[in-house]
Amino acid sequence: MSRSVTALGQHTLPIRDHKALVVVLSKRFEANVYLGFNDPCNHVKDNLVSFKSRGLTNPEEGNIRGELYLLEEAHFSPDANSFVLIIEDYYYKWLFETFGEAAGSQKEFIAFWGVNIKQNNESIQFFLEGSLCIDFYFSGIGGYLTLESGDVGFDEYFLDWWTFFGLLTRTEHDYSIELYKKLLEYRNTNRNTILKLGGNCIYYHDDQGKNTGNAVQGNEWDMTWETIEKEFNHPKVKQFQINLCDALTNPTYLKQIQELTKYSDHEYSVFYDDFRELTWDDIIKPTTAKEDNCWF
Repeated sequence: MSRSVTALGQHTLPIRDHKALVVVLSKRFEANVYLGFNDPCNHVKDNLVSFKSRGLTNPEEGNIRGELYLLEEAHFSPDANSFVLIIEDYYYKWLFETFGEAAGSQKEFIAFWGVNIKQNNESIQFFLEGSLCIDFYFSGIGGYLTLESGDVGFDEYFLDWWTFFGLLTRTEHDYSIELYKKLLEYRNTNRNTILKLGGNCIYYHDDQGKNTGNAVQGNEWDMTWETIEKEFNHPKVKQFQINLCDALTNPTYLKQIQELTKYSDHEYSVFYDDFRELTWDDIIKPTTAKEDNCWF
């Protein structure tokens, strides 16, 4: 079964106040910010302004069915980059606020979900009670925001946990110099993103890891940041946490980690990045991989 990397850091955004949220993000990222939601049932139509009608790009085009509609926006400057926020499942909130108990009997909803009105209304209530989650996209970066945390670093080279784990501990493979340069870029991009969101560290963890406390598999979406840090740093969990900066820069520490994880790598599920500045000159240079052994 696939195991993915979650790069979790704090945000200090007014997440439930949409007007304030776009203003704060516009200032922090010096961007024009657009917040919207997808209509999977082609139901909203002319009730709201679509991204398309404003000439705005839908970053989820082709991945999620339906038109993207605009709820709030904030402008930094005419030539600034765009920061797009998409609220997951907001369509169901809009549907209930617009039609109330008649939401499940709307013909567009019936066409999408089915003819059982009772089940349709139960489905709408299920989504209304779900966790808050907002996807974001900005200048090649992306992630999502939940109650007090942000998940960043959606890079195609560093999505698989075991690849990421082996790369940082160098316990299984020799990797290319080019990939380590990409790792450094990836880590510093994530650092800059989380700092702007309001955090000061990142926990890279296995989304199915066994030593992350309860801050895993989506449980963290409803947690405060204080609770998330308590989960990651509980004494029973902390002993299996690896310092990412030390693993990249401290040969003695790296050797210790290699010995500890040699026969128990499944126990280690979290890398902690404390955001010390890293440059190419700081890191332990990897062994240059032979061409036929390099997956990059």
